[in-house]
Amino acid sequence: MSGILGATLHQTRGQYPGVEWTFSSRADCDLRDLHACIAYVSRVRPDAILQLAAVSGGIGLSMRQPATMLRDNVLINLSVLEAARQLGIGKLVLALSSGMYPAEAPQPIAETSIHDGPAHDGADPLILDGGCGGRCVLGQREGCA
Repeated sequence: MSGILGATLHQTRGQYPGVEWTFSSRADCDLRDLHACIAYVSRVRPDAILQLAAVSGGIGLSMRQPATMLRDNVLINLSVLEAARQLGIGKLVLALSSGMYPAEAPQPIAETSIHDGPAHDGADPLILDGGCGGRCVLGQREGCA
């Protein structure tokens, strides 16, 4: 676990007594690989999945490698969605990247500024991934109903 959201959740897990947490990192599973993802989720057998994984590197990486970031993040989300569907995991939360903030937002960005304008141009791969992920979640919900 190397991301900001996962690390923060890991630090606060003690606030949830009675909840058993499993934290994963790239070393545990390449979530871009559907078969590896299904095998990993099958081994862990969670009651729910809080999917925080993403390829991120800020606006700079998004602008330098937009196609790679889009592909990798879509594959991660599709693999997790499909693993949850195939294995009957009824609760799934996907978190989107924090790189979708307005270009003119004051830095460091305050939570109240997140929606003060259109997302930075370099966030396009993240926006596309988020749109695709949202549609996939809706499809999964209908398929599991």
